[in-house]
Amino acid sequence: MLETNQKIVLAIDEYPYLAESYPPISSIIQKHIDLCWKDKNMFLILCGSSMSFMENQVLGYKSPLYGRRSAQFKITPFTFLERKKCL
Repeated sequence: MLETNQKIVLAIDEYPYLAESYPPISSIIQKHIDLCWKDKNMFLILCGSSMSFMENQVLGYKSPLYGRRSAQFKITPFTFLERKKCL
């Protein structure tokens, strides 16, 4: 059982694949955000490598999730030097 001050992090990687295979998922997540998760100590992270899908279907004006983001990050590939540091 979680303590009340613990933060919950729910991350969904490659969200476009999920949304394309199950179109109602954005509306379901929107309802959970509005009804269940609004006052919770929770982060929902949606990741996707299709920038056009994420911009249009997740962040777009017609998306059920529109207006519910708190941050947006564009992750770029490592440079050669950054990769070298990992080795």
